[in-house]
Amino acid sequence: MLRFVTVERFAELSGYTPHAIRAKISRGIWRHGDVVIKAPDNRILIDVQRYEEWVLSATQLGQLRSNTPSQSPLPLREPAQRPVVGASPPPLGARKTSKGLRG
Repeated sequence: MLRFVTVERFAELSGYTPHAIRAKISRGIWRHGDVVIKAPDNRILIDVQRYEEWVLSATQLGQLRSNTPSQSPLPLREPAQRPVVGASPPPLGARKTSKGLRG
């Protein structure tokens, strides 16, 4: 098997669509010089060996993460209060109105 393949050939081999592959490249998930290289004729090629290393490293990282408790950097939000069906609306002065509009 070839080590370096075109985006289209890699799509056939991996199951990713060409669009998904290009999105990973443009978002920096797969970096130039790592999983992605530019051939002397300026074609974008995928390094299959480096891709496999990327998959294995992500898998091993996921296994490490599953052994540790999840710590979200964002605080949990309280659920929004739903209006009670059949309840009367708040007094007119309590409503918020947009600038320039009168309610």
